[in-house]
Amino acid sequence: MGCTNCNNACDCHHECTSTCYDPCKETCGCEFELNAACVRYTKADLDCLDLPKGTNLEDIVEAINNKICNITNGSDGASAYEIAVENGFTGTEVEWLESLVATCGECFPQTVQYNEATLIDNLSEVNIGGWVDDTNVGTATPLAYTPFVFTATDAGDYEVVVQATCVMTEGNGQSVLFDLAVNSFYYPNSRSITSSPGKALYSNIVINQSNITLLAGQTLSLRFASTSPTNTQITNLKYKIVKIS
Repeated sequence: MGCTNCNNACDCHHECTSTCYDPCKETCGCEFELNAACVRYTKADLDCLDLPKGTNLEDIVEAINNKICNITNGSDGASAYEIAVENGFTGTEVEWLESLVATCGECFPQTVQYNEATLIDNLSEVNIGGWVDDTNVGTATPLAYTPFVFTATDAGDYEVVVQATCVMTEGNGQSVLFDLAVNSFYYPNSRSITSSPGKALYSNIVINQSNITLLAGQTLSLRFASTSPTNTQITNLKYKIVKIS
C-alpha cells in the first residue's frame, strides 16, 4: 500500500513526504504497523465501557484496563441463618443449627464416630455358674462377672468387646457357656458355647456385640456357666464398653 497523492514516489526505505504522510502508515509502500488509534470498532455502542460506536481500539483497551484496575471486593451477602430468618425462622442461630440435624425415622441412618477405647485388663477371679445339662441351656445358671457389670448413665446404643481364654483342666464331654445380660436377662444372640469332647480344653473367647440398646439405669453384665465349674478357669480377660450413639 503506497502513500496517497504521491504517485508512489517514495520507496520502502524513506519516509513519505509531508504531502502524502498518513499517520496510520509507518512506511510507504511496504509492510507496516497500524497505530491502534486508527482502528475503530463500528459494530455498536460499547455500553459496558460507556463508549460509543466508532471508538478507536486504543481508547477501548484503555477503558478495559481502567475497569479491571478499579474492581474491588463487594460487600458480604447474607448468611444462611440470616436467609432463614428472612424466610420466617424465629429461633436463635444455635437453634437453627440444631434444626439441621436429622431426627426423623425415615432419614438415612448416620454413622456415629467415637474414640477407640482400650481393652481393660482385669485379673479378678471369675465366678462361674453351674450347668446341669449341656444339651439344654435352660439348665444353666450363669453368674455375672462382677467387675464387668456396667450401668448406663445415658440411653443409647453401645458396643461391647470381650476377649478371654477358657481353660478346662479335665475333659469329660464338658461345656462352658458365656453370654451378655441386660438387667440380668439374657441378651439375644450374645451367647457362645465351647465344649471339651473328652479332653482338656484351651479356647479363646471373643464377644463383639454392637448396637446393644440400653436405657438409662439399665445394667449390662458378662456371665459364665460350666458343666464343671471347679475345673474351669477364665484367664486373660479384657473388655471394653463404648457408647456409639
